[in-house]
Amino acid sequence: MKRRLIALALMVTMALGMARPAYAMFDKVRFATDVGVAFFCFHHWVYKPYKEQAFSSGAPHRTKAIIKGGAALLFSLNRLKAANKIVHNTKDPALMKLGTALDGMTSSFSNVGQRMKAGKFKAADADRINSSVDGLSADAAADGIKVKDVPVAIPGN
Repeated sequence: MKRRLIALALMVTMALGMARPAYAMFDKVRFATDVGVAFFCFHHWVYKPYKEQAFSSGAPHRTKAIIKGGAALLFSLNRLKAANKIVHNTKDPALMKLGTALDGMTSSFSNVGQRMKAGKFKAADADRINSSVDGLSADAAADGIKVKDVPVAIPGN
């Protein structure tokens, strides 16, 4: 009896494996991880220093904060593009619904990064991105995808 159950479980597992590619089974996990890393980098190295006015003229270590913030935005953009690729290539309806919000967020991160690089960072930029981060997190949560900040370290920090 035990052997029959094991054989049946093995056949079901094999059938499910053939029905859906292995990489597709983890689309939600990969999406949540990529977006979580991007959100952590934004919150830790851009939004928090912005709230502490580290980017303001005359702030101590301003240049260091701007460089770290720019690098964090660049890395965040990379992770958002990876998540965007997942969203646009998946068959999962919950992820597919997040595509337009993620497209807008990716362009926002890119625009803010360009303004930061040019030295024209605006206070409203950080608030706007934070609002879109909160919005995407809420949309994902409504579809059963929990997105939380995933801590990563910047080398040399």
